[in-house]
Amino acid sequence: MPVVAVALCVMVVGTASARPRKHAPETDDAPPPVVDVPVVPVVPTLEKVFDHVLPVETGPIPTGLGSLSAQGCNGCHFDAHDGWAHSAHATGFADPVFKHGSALAASPMCAECHLPLWVQHTERFAPIEGSPDRLVTAPNEAFDATLAQEGVTCAACHVREGKVVVAEPVANAPHPTVVSPQLRDASLCATCHSLTWPGADKPLYDTYGEWERSAYAKAGITCQACHIGRGADGGLVAHDVAQPAARAVSLLVDVDTVSLVRGGGPLAVAMRVQNTGAGHAFPTGSPWRIVRVQAALVGPVGKKGEVLPHPKATWTADLKRTIEDAPPWRTLADTRILPGEETAFSASLSLPADAQDGVWTLEVSLAFVRDGEVEVPFVVQRTPLRVD
Repeated sequence: MPVVAVALCVMVVGTASARPRKHAPETDDAPPPVVDVPVVPVVPTLEKVFDHVLPVETGPIPTGLGSLSAQGCNGCHFDAHDGWAHSAHATGFADPVFKHGSALAASPMCAECHLPLWVQHTERFAPIEGSPDRLVTAPNEAFDATLAQEGVTCAACHVREGKVVVAEPVANAPHPTVVSPQLRDASLCATCHSLTWPGADKPLYDTYGEWERSAYAKAGITCQACHIGRGADGGLVAHDVAQPAARAVSLLVDVDTVSLVRGGGPLAVAMRVQNTGAGHAFPTGSPWRIVRVQAALVGPVGKKGEVLPHPKATWTADLKRTIEDAPPWRTLADTRILPGEETAFSASLSLPADAQDGVWTLEVSLAFVRDGEVEVPFVVQRTPLRVD
């Protein structure tokens, strides 16, 4: 195992004269300063956290830890734990989008990233070469039901060979540590956020590749720079990973008029969705992840005068990848937006002659679609209208 040389810190802590006399003359034979040279142990390094296929063997439980469960980390690393506990890393194995894709693939290999430790699986499995949907399986006697509920748990990235993997040397750690610079490098994320199915024309998941081809990568802005925040001491502590979707995009709206006549001419709406904040495609990840762009005339159209989009004055478009219904999942179309790019849309909306009186608004929104249901929009632009 390679080692790194650690420079010795030199610190002047005083002189032989504890209380020098005032106006004492300087002499050439003054005693040298007392130098304290602390003995710093050589810190072992681990070049790669993930250097083979998933799932991984973490090795024995590090001395000082009660188990490999994230619950044990919570006592000291509570900031990191609390962020992780609400993240897609912790809950992704139960995410409906993952379950949908896994069911379509009909292969336990999809769980390699969502449950990256061997002890999280009831069976040991290995793919038959060239046939990822055909596996050789055997019961896994090391299965751990607790860890199986923790998804991408702390130990997935932070435990190897009986040591806790850290990004930089830690003083007085209560458990043995090993330093891996890869924890700060985007290549760590490539392990799971890049997947190519044999025979496919494009990767099934290519978040890492999208970043690698972007201006972010050229500028040295890693995945961790946006997705793993730093604490007051400079350490990487914010492990909630995901960023609010609204930070990724800009929604620009223009109209040809703000006056409408019921039963009259249409309102021309020009929209631009720009990927101004994501270092990868928007949306990224699962090909079944969809963002819906909607423009609608919103007003009192319900039976009780409730404010709703008028069903006859609504336009939609989706940002998504369209793939085949079965492996190898060849790409049929892709309307997602790459980093630094934009997509323009136009819509023509009219109010029917029988539209109700009241306040009307042009509402343009972005929202995720999950299991066919449109979620609450994460970006909304509203333009008040004058309606006669």
